[in-house]
This record gives sequence, C-alpha cells and structure tokens, in this order.
Amino acid sequence: MPTETRQTSTSRTTKEKPSVKDNSNENGTEQDLNIADLQRMTMKELLELARDEKLTDFTGLKKQDLIFKILKERTKMNGLMFGEGTLEILPDGFGFLRSPDYHYLPCPDDIYVSPSQIRRFGLRNGA
Repeated sequence: MPTETRQTSTSRTTKEKPSVKDNSNENGTEQDLNIADLQRMTMKELLELARDEKLTDFTGLKKQDLIFKILKERTKMNGLMFGEGTLEILPDGFGFLRSPDYHYLPCPDDIYVSPSQIRRFGLRNGA
C-alpha cells in the first residue's frame, strides 16, 4: 500500500499542467485546456485556434466571449479544462476562483465554483 502512495505522489509532482499547445490526442486535437493559457493568448492567436477547431460564427466576438466559445465547444468533445486562482467563497455558499491578474477582484474571467463542489472537497477561502 505505501508503494502505491509513493507512485501516486511522484506522478502528481512530475506531471506538468496541460496547456492548449502540448496535449494532443491520437487525432491531433488538443483535449485539455488551461483557461489561464487561453487568457494569456492574443486575439490573433485565439482566432487562429478557433479556425483550427473549426468553430463557426466567431468573428466580431470580444476576447472573453471567444474564449468562452472555445471552452464550450471543447467540453462538448469531453475535453478537460483546468483553471487556477484563489477561491473566494461568498455568503450564499458558492465561490469564484479569483485571478491575481485582476488583483483578486471580481472580473469576467472568474471561474464559478458550486456549493456542492465546495462541500464535496472541503474547500475554504484562499485554497
């Protein structure tokens, strides 16, 4: 049993976070997305990614809307998404992952965390 634990912790520490560019499946399309990577991309890069993903009706979208459209289409293909930030739990029980890029203030890029996820994983503010 301790051997399994060591193997698990080793694989977690050596595994890199997936990103848009480096995690392809056998068909050559990326399955996992790191939301922070998308947010760091320029509009030109996002438009190119949208074309590569064969998305439609994306011209004229704001950056945030284009990111949302890419994420939405990717999740339809059962891809995973990864996000990061500092959790702020509100009095109503739900929370948001806040970004240091916005000085941890509310912004459109915040990631919603449901009350059930907060309870299930025992999440706390700042975690």
